[in-house]
Amino acid sequence: ASLVGPNETIFLDSGTTTPFIAKNLNPDLPLTVLCYTFTNAMEFYPRKNSNLILLGGMFHRDSNIFHSVENDWLVPNTRADKASISTGGFDPKMGLTTFFDYEAAIKREMIRSARHIILVTDSTKFGYISVTHFAELSEIDTIITDSGLPKEYRKDLIDRGIELIIADQEQNQLI
Repeated sequence: ASLVGPNETIFLDSGTTTPFIAKNLNPDLPLTVLCYTFTNAMEFYPRKNSNLILLGGMFHRDSNIFHSVENDWLVPNTRADKASISTGGFDPKMGLTTFFDYEAAIKREMIRSARHIILVTDSTKFGYISVTHFAELSEIDTIITDSGLPKEYRKDLIDRGIELIIADQEQNQLI
């Protein structure tokens, strides 16, 4: 949340991590948010200084997302300063993966349509491969994760030139 500046346009992906970004953004911060989860939409609905772009369509209860063919037009035609993307799996060779193909398509378009890509994921996703590929590590600018990240991943990410931010959950601060 501290990486988001006033008057920016941001994409907020699905997953269990992105609602923490939404909840921790200053409620008075003027910004435009494109999201496609019910949870994130409800966080921004009451905020007077936020412009909310909500992707619509069929609500998938298993993933908490809305999906429709119209989304395939809206996301690629919207530009953002930053995209906060989540992942179901992270593997240095296999890339970033998720559970649902319709979700992967939205993630791909968010990555193509934003200036700065921030992967937000907890350390349990590292070394895990999910069903559907959506991005290579080379497409990610910054990774925010917790202190449980294994050392071999830290070195690999730094060697690749990816900015790594370790968020200390207990101290509620960045390390």
